[in-house]
Amino acid sequence: MSYPQEKTMHWLPAFKILFLGKSKFIGKYPRWKAAILHSALAASIAFPLVQGKQTAIYSGAFPPDVPVIRATGAFLQVTHGQASYIAFVTDDGQTYNMERGTTVHGRKDMPQDDPPTHVYVEGFLRANGQGYFWPTLIRTPDGKLLLTPKRSMEELGSSIRAINEVSFIWVAVIVFLWILSVYFMSAVKRNVSLGV
Repeated sequence: MSYPQEKTMHWLPAFKILFLGKSKFIGKYPRWKAAILHSALAASIAFPLVQGKQTAIYSGAFPPDVPVIRATGAFLQVTHGQASYIAFVTDDGQTYNMERGTTVHGRKDMPQDDPPTHVYVEGFLRANGQGYFWPTLIRTPDGKLLLTPKRSMEELGSSIRAINEVSFIWVAVIVFLWILSVYFMSAVKRNVSLGV
């Protein structure tokens, strides 16, 4: 007695069927299942682009492994269109930009005077000298420390940890979406082989 051979389906056709989201082989809620696959794809593409850029901003060595900038000058709030950030302008005309979204107003470690107070600053450029300026020490002319190296590096470490936590959450969501998608694709393969 011979048994009929089961139809076998490869993963790529199952992927295409699920991606389109219109086949009876998907089972119940085909559009919802297709949306899960679309989300897995979109998140897998977006994550490296978005998170890679954020990680690059905070990458690189810290002092003493990179040159320390020591200068006197003032912190200014700069606005170009919708972009706003802090710039440290030295007495000799050098400008060191901090990342976008930073603001002088309300920060305990920045002078709040208008016109801006003249301060002594130490800091470095992140991303191995190619990135944004990160102050490690800010001292007023009367000797008051607005920012200490310890607190500055704690803030930088906190920012890096926050980026790593967001990365972990992104990866966990992407993995979960792909697990669901693979499960749905295996159901498509099974349904095609059974002719359901």
